[in-house]
Amino acid sequence: MAADKLGVANMALTMIKAKRITAFPTVADPLDEEATLIFDFYADTLKEVLSEFAWSFAQKRKNPLTLAVIQPTDTIGDFTVLYQVPTDMIKPTAKSKSAALVMFESDGIYSDSSNLGLRYTYLNDTPSTYPGAFTFALAQRLAAAIGFNRTESVSEAKELLVQYRTLSLPAAISADFQKDAQAQVKQDEWENARIAANIWWPL
Repeated sequence: MAADKLGVANMALTMIKAKRITAFPTVADPLDEEATLIFDFYADTLKEVLSEFAWSFAQKRKNPLTLAVIQPTDTIGDFTVLYQVPTDMIKPTAKSKSAALVMFESDGIYSDSSNLGLRYTYLNDTPSTYPGAFTFALAQRLAAAIGFNRTESVSEAKELLVQYRTLSLPAAISADFQKDAQAQVKQDEWENARIAANIWWPL
């Protein structure tokens, strides 16, 4: 399996019969269509796939969250405390206090708790930590994104997107869920929120 971003990129390019690249691009390259497409789509595709599930290899806890430097003077109801959003957060997966009220706004995270913590999916950008099923799903979703932007690969992209949604993503989620179940981790409030539900209910 791919152990780095270049490996993921070339796996995706191979799926649409595109030319492989020799180095992972850090800038767009007008002379290399494949490198430019990887540069354009890799980061956003990774965030999308990470947001699909509370992956065990992409979870962090921050308890308590860091308070915003400037606290709100005009508050709505019980939302009196403002926290900074972790810079690497993709989406929250659990709260440290089940009764705490939480509201996400452009300037941060509002709550009624003065000691709020979150468990969240973070931007894990290290493919060597990904399980094989996730790596394949990521490459397949990336291939679909790139394929829709290559005239000769549109038909393959449509099929890859269907396969991603119906086969590879569910398989990766199932494998990750079973891994957690076999580990028999301590069933504290954080773990119950992840294993039992895997859903963040907006407030």
